[in-house]
Formats: sequence, C-alpha cells, structure tokens
Amino acid sequence: MSFPPPPVLPVHHASHHHQRLAELPPIWKNKLDHGIHLRLYKNGDQHYPGKEVTLNKKQFRTFEAWLSDLSNSMKLRNGAIWRVYTPTHGTRKADFDDFQDGQQLVVAGQERFKPIR
Repeated sequence: MSFPPPPVLPVHHASHHHQRLAELPPIWKNKLDHGIHLRLYKNGDQHYPGKEVTLNKKQFRTFEAWLSDLSNSMKLRNGAIWRVYTPTHGTRKADFDDFQDGQQLVVAGQERFKPIR
C-alpha cells in the first residue's frame, strides 16, 4: 500500500514550524512532579490507625492551605491542624520540602507533641 506524498509547505512556513519545534523541550527532560505519599497519625490518639494521603504540591499554594484542607478531612478533637511532627522525636515540619515519600507524620492542633508508643 502506498501513501500519497506529504504536502509541500511554503519555505517560510516550514522553517517557522521547525523553529517552534526546536524551542520545545523534549518530554523526557521535563521533571515530573509526583505526589508525596504520607501516613498521618493524630497527636495523642494511640488507637487511630493512620491515614494514607498523597500530597501533590501543585494542588496547594501554601503549606497552610494544605493544613486547612487536611483539617477538614481529619477531624481532631481540639479543632484545626496547625502542626506536623515526626512520630518519634517530635521534630516539627513546616514546609512541603521537609517531607519524604513514604514518611510517617503526626498532625496536631496547638497542643504540645505527644510521642507515639
């Protein structure tokens, strides 16, 4: 089976098209933003099994906006989520860049951190 030859484009149009293609970055060089998978526990609640969440930084403009959204889905006894800690040492996390994929964290209101046993 033979196909018809491609249409011949005027030279100025073809060179402009080629120039635009050259300006586009190759797709394999684009850095893909994958979600960060986290397991969150409630501060002081030994019986809470934890909640798996996937954080996509593009979905939230600020860390505080994420905490606000999280407060709606994870109801704490003391109200809104204000703080995020590591579960063993209670190191406070205050930015998306502080998180690692697969990390376990404790969310809290304004009360002090209580280690998970």
